[in-house]
Amino acid sequence: MDHLYWDYFSTTSISFSVYNYITLGYEDKTSSPFNLTTDYFNNVSGTCTVKVRFNGTNPSSSFSLDIDQLRVNYSVPIVASNTDWLRLTGFGFDIPTEATSIDGIIVEIDRYAQNSNSTRDKSIRLWLTSSPVGDDKKTALWWDTIDDDVNNTYGALDDNWGAAGLSASDINSAGFGIEISAENVGSTNTAYIDHVRIKIYYTMPGTSAEDWINPNKAKLQDNDYANVIFSPTSEDTSDWIRLTNFGFDIPTSGVTINGIEVLFDRQANVSGSIHDLGLYLRNSTGQATGNYANSLISWDILDDNGYNLYGNSTDLWGVSWSATEINLNTFGLDLYIEYNGTAFTNATVDDVQIKVYYTQSPQDQISWTNPEKVSVQDDDETFVSFSTATEGSSDWLRLTDFGFNVPLGAIIKGIKVEIDQRATVAASITDGELFLLKNGVQIGDDMANSTAWGVPDDGAYTIYGNFTYLWGASWTPSEINNADFGIDFWINYTGSSPTDARIDHVKITVYYTFSLEVEIIDNKFSVPFPSLSVGDALCSIETITLNETSYEFSYFIDFQNEEIFITLLSPIDLDGTYDYMNPISMDYGVSNVIHSIDQFQGSYNFTLLLQD
Repeated sequence: MDHLYWDYFSTTSISFSVYNYITLGYEDKTSSPFNLTTDYFNNVSGTCTVKVRFNGTNPSSSFSLDIDQLRVNYSVPIVASNTDWLRLTGFGFDIPTEATSIDGIIVEIDRYAQNSNSTRDKSIRLWLTSSPVGDDKKTALWWDTIDDDVNNTYGALDDNWGAAGLSASDINSAGFGIEISAENVGSTNTAYIDHVRIKIYYTMPGTSAEDWINPNKAKLQDNDYANVIFSPTSEDTSDWIRLTNFGFDIPTSGVTINGIEVLFDRQANVSGSIHDLGLYLRNSTGQATGNYANSLISWDILDDNGYNLYGNSTDLWGVSWSATEINLNTFGLDLYIEYNGTAFTNATVDDVQIKVYYTQSPQDQISWTNPEKVSVQDDDETFVSFSTATEGSSDWLRLTDFGFNVPLGAIIKGIKVEIDQRATVAASITDGELFLLKNGVQIGDDMANSTAWGVPDDGAYTIYGNFTYLWGASWTPSEINNADFGIDFWINYTGSSPTDARIDHVKITVYYTFSLEVEIIDNKFSVPFPSLSVGDALCSIETITLNETSYEFSYFIDFQNEEIFITLLSPIDLDGTYDYMNPISMDYGVSNVIHSIDQFQGSYNFTLLLQD
């Protein structure tokens, strides 16, 4: 549509006006032809409408028009101008029903068009159950043509879209959402919408809560705490403690998030006085999950550096997650607690950890041949073959069912993985990723290294981990003994000639300590010598604790039978059987100096002292 032409039937003076659909008013035009732009026609249901008006300068003058002399020239095809409605609902809001008002609504739309100056909003309306509500927030701005992941914003934190009657229940309903329609002006075009997000701002009833002190200290287990103090005259709830920026760096390609586990090292100094009231995971838009607080269990009073667990390796907290949003510094949690005690109480949080369980599946990768052959070191190998014509990485090699039988109550100290591996061509194969599996799910640290695999078939092992390294995870005997405990491993091909990557044997060593069952009779008991390194000798017993309480004691060391006899010097009757559920621990000193047999021989004079 290019030009609008007009002319007069006679010399009667009239004015000619054209309607502007942007300013919503008529504009006088003085000369023909007039160059039409998209501001002057409205594309509705495939029909381009141009509105004109003729007015005589003298209202009493009569004039007539030759309508044949009004014509519109088209130079581009007319296409369907309006989209159908895009209705989006089911946003899953969980606003507390006690909220007193909905203060503002922001809708963010990531959208763009194929052609410039061609597509714009037709209507942007909130939707509730069966009809639109509130104001139409459309704008006259053209949609841009760049897919830049930038949101266009409608509304504000204090703008309720003219829908003052909306309640928290309305927002939480599955029928609440947004309706979007766009219009096209001009030639054939394509409009795109990548993402729509709604933010709700609301007010809660006026309340006050006790503040957390040093909340930044809650992300490192160092006995330096975040804390909140309550008393019978204080408020009975804490303020929120918000912890984010956990520094995740999960791969984003081919990753499935399987579960999220939150671990709290927390305690209170008065029994039965503190319990959870609210615990939510957060994403970039705010609290994203339901409440996972365990309000039935009081915080314990034992500062034992143990963790209380929420969620697990298969629990997504009712939400689907992407690696990208977990990697953002806005991912984290919100927590607040309740006091129901009768004495001054200090609630402390020493450390909060979040563990994210995920799997990553390389696609179109090369499979391993005969992976079961890694169970024995016999030069009968599993292998994968590469060339410049194949994919550059292997599929996962998953090895499980190692047959562990770690005793119940053992404390896992470290895990070592050893792989007898080689390549047939030097500088051609490197590790891709190496993870341990807990209950069949990858967990903890990636222990792959960048060193190229060697060529010699010498039976040597490449070692990952050691006797003190837990691979960034906590472990129980039952998790080690589980048939799904093992490793996931894949490799990279970096060579230029055909190469086999071969693995003869994989073994895992689990290091643990185990507390023997000890029976105390008349406050006396005996224990065998601890395991000592070569060259070390037991020289002293420093402390004895029962259930983490220290007691004075005397002792006798029987070096010949390698047994230690302990007498507890306490008026308290401590008799009973002690095991890993109520452990006895002992700190001892060692000497790694081997003395010659006659080093301390000599002559001594003794003097008899009179009794006092």
